Amino acid sequence: MAQGVGKHSIPQPERHTGRIVATIACILVLALGLGVAWALSQGLIGRTAPTEDDRTTTTSTPPPESETGKDTGGGETEPLADGEPTDTPENNQKRTVELPAVLRDVSSDIELSNTKEGFSSSAGYAQLTQAVGGFEDEGHQLSFYLKDLTTGATVSYQADESYYPASSIKGPYVVAVYETLVDTGRTRASSVAGLAESAIVNSDNNAFSKLHDTYGASVFGTWLQSFGFDTSGYGGSHSYRAYYYPYTSATQLAEMWEHMYEYLSSGTDSADYLVSLFEQREVSPIADAVGSKYKSWGKAGWYASKKGQGTRPATVDAGIVFADSKPYLVVAMSDAPSELEALTTVFVGLEDAHRDMA
Repeated sequence: MAQGVGKHSIPQPERHTGRIVATIACILVLALGLGVAWALSQGLIGRTAPTEDDRTTTTSTPPPESETGKDTGGGETEPLADGEPTDTPENNQKRTVELPAVLRDVSSDIELSNTKEGFSSSAGYAQLTQAVGGFEDEGHQLSFYLKDLTTGATVSYQADESYYPASSIKGPYVVAVYETLVDTGRTRASSVAGLAESAIVNSDNNAFSKLHDTYGASVFGTWLQSFGFDTSGYGGSHSYRAYYYPYTSATQLAEMWEHMYEYLSSGTDSADYLVSLFEQREVSPIADAVGSKYKSWGKAGWYASKKGQGTRPATVDAGIVFADSKPYLVVAMSDAPSELEALTTVFVGLEDAHRDMA
């Protein structure tokens, strides 16, 4: 019997089998190499997969802050993330804004009350119509309401149209909690202050949710009715008592802010604290429009999509501008998806109009 051969010995593979295996291995390595080269050429390797929030980070189209919790939108019953720009303005210098050419005449829809004679022929009025026309030429719906708080003169445009308010509703809600609960001794200021600061200054979703979880939505409806606010529209009083972000109009948001102006000017500890928050807000087309020329209070809101139940795209700001001896209340609401810079242009037009209207 030959050496190494028997029924318990391991048979040796024939040489041609080894060649076949080696050939197959070479083919697989070559195929893998070609696949990797193609993937690199297509940018599929070494690049983070895009998410829904990936977009150019500019002031005009800020990404939703669904992870950080900053700035809200929200569904009818649950809070959802809103957008906040990562390039928050670092100072209050007025932006250089070029008003667009008017492609659509909006003057026939602008309503005036108690304005100066000849206002509709003034440079300020022309600047306003130019700003509004340019904004709507981009395909967005817009409404505004401006009231001089000294003379009572008003300028408005489609002010009763209903909009999703996004985070602009946080301002009135926080004031409602203070005026209804803190000032009456039903809750401590120290329990509310930190959440109020985060909700107003940083537009923090989580802080706003905690306020709602703690104090409920009904406090808002009760507060509105305390100064005769008409809750019959946009779902009636139920919407203001049940939802985080009830749809509202420029007229109604202005009515809230007119009451807030009186309250915030009262000089109480609560009022003074809230004034400091509204002055420090990080994001505001109103503040960007008037720059360091005037002090202002306000709360903006922005939302980029229809991600949640009951939501719509929105860019909104509302507040008070202290223009010399004639402070004015101003609100602008739109269905533009987080277009803060575009809305700033509208507020520049509104500032120009106020200069000539009263």
